[in-house]
Amino acid sequence: RQLKHPPATVRRVMECVQLILFESEVPGATGLPWSTCVRSIVKTDFLRKVRRYEIDQLAEKPMLVDHICCEYFAPSPASGLEPLRPERVKRASVAVVAFFGWTVALIAGVLPDWPEEIGGEEARQVIFAIEAERQKQVRKEVERKAEIAR
Repeated sequence: RQLKHPPATVRRVMECVQLILFESEVPGATGLPWSTCVRSIVKTDFLRKVRRYEIDQLAEKPMLVDHICCEYFAPSPASGLEPLRPERVKRASVAVVAFFGWTVALIAGVLPDWPEEIGGEEARQVIFAIEAERQKQVRKEVERKAEIAR
């Protein structure tokens, strides 16, 4: 389904994906245009790029990770936008839940290598908690599949 005007949560998750995959610098004050995200998403190699993305690429971009943490995962009353959380993402669109999990896993994977100033304490705690819960769900699913296979 084409989303010319997606819900804010869907847009924000896909902005995170766009930033991780294609941007090397923090966007300016005007932010990331939705049209830029859409152009990337509709390319035939988009999913391949997501699947093949190497965390080392993100490890070279601490300022970008800091931006994503602060703008998308920490509460920011000034922006008027709610921070991304699993429940909110799931309510907005089941289709972007996997992209949200991918984003969180990557960010949780690089944050421990940097000082706490990168990302901010609150966003770091949120990201680590979301990632721990995601890993717990993955383990449960693996166990469930193993039980079915027996």
